[in-house]
Amino acid sequence: MCPLTVLGRRPKNGERVVVQRVGADGSYEVTLKEYVISDDGKVWLWPRSTDPEHQTPLPYIESRRKIDHVSILGVVIGAIIMEAHRN
Repeated sequence: MCPLTVLGRRPKNGERVVVQRVGADGSYEVTLKEYVISDDGKVWLWPRSTDPEHQTPLPYIESRRKIDHVSILGVVIGAIIMEAHRN
């Protein structure tokens, strides 16, 4: 992952990003999403999960609030994908 401050630019359409969600109750989660800019210019954070319970996109609206919001921490710049084990 490359933090946005180091990368020096915003994510590009189709890139994977590291997303942090902070709830009003102090809870938080960090996940990977795909950064998607729709035809109308809105930005969406799409999970690419095979689990139907985790396929709803999040609208991304930049905010300085520290509670109950979504922020992008960085952009994925590389990945290693493990091949299936063969006997």
